[in-house]
Formats: sequence, structure tokens, C-alpha cells
Amino acid sequence: MEDNDYKARERREKEIPPTDEFEKRLWELLRLPTAISTREAIVTVANESRIATETFIVKTYRQGDLGDLIFLRHISQGMATNIVIPAKVADVIARQRDQLTAKVRSRTAKRTMQERKNRGEIFGFQKKKEA
Repeated sequence: MEDNDYKARERREKEIPPTDEFEKRLWELLRLPTAISTREAIVTVANESRIATETFIVKTYRQGDLGDLIFLRHISQGMATNIVIPAKVADVIARQRDQLTAKVRSRTAKRTMQERKNRGEIFGFQKKKEA
């Protein structure tokens, strides 16, 4: 089944060549047997200020040691914008998200510890051992 899909894609590519950078990069990855991908994730966001919806279609491909390429399609008011996010940029986005997560956890832990101190709780390291 997979061989048939691959051959069908090759035939389609010969019939209709890709026209923009988004399509070219996508076709390159589809031809590589080592590239793996996620399923497309479709997210629709309601925008109340413009009384409209926006649709985002996201699909990620991993190709060997080169990293992850993210294909993002944004559809709003009948217009579609296609963006290919290179591996280096995807890494930066993931790293920044991890940094924000760490900061939120740290702030939450500090606030929780201060609240416990204010209540007068005695922590395990403050308890004196009886002789």
C-alpha cells in the first residue's frame, strides 16, 4: 500500500509541478522515504474583534538529523498563507516554550512557598531532631 502511495505521488509530481516554496519543500519531503511526519492538526480560532474565524493547519516533518520542519497554513477571510518554519526556528520556538514553562513553575513554587511560610508551616528541614 505504501509503495503505491509513493508511486502515485511521483506520478502526480510529474504531472503538476509544485509552484511555490511551501509546495516544493513539501514535495521534497514526500519523496524521501526516511522523512516521517505527524498528522495534520487543524485549529480554528474565533476572533471576536473581527467577528471572524481563522484556521491554522500544522504538520511537522522530521528528516534524519536535519531536524523538524513545520508546515503552517493560515486561512482567514478566504485568504491562505503558507509558511515553512525551518528546523532552526522550530528549535528556537520549542526552547522558548520550555523556558516559559520553567519560569512559570518557578514563580508558582516561590508563591506557594511564601504562602506556606505566611501560614506558619514548619518545613521538614526546619524540624529539629530529638536526641
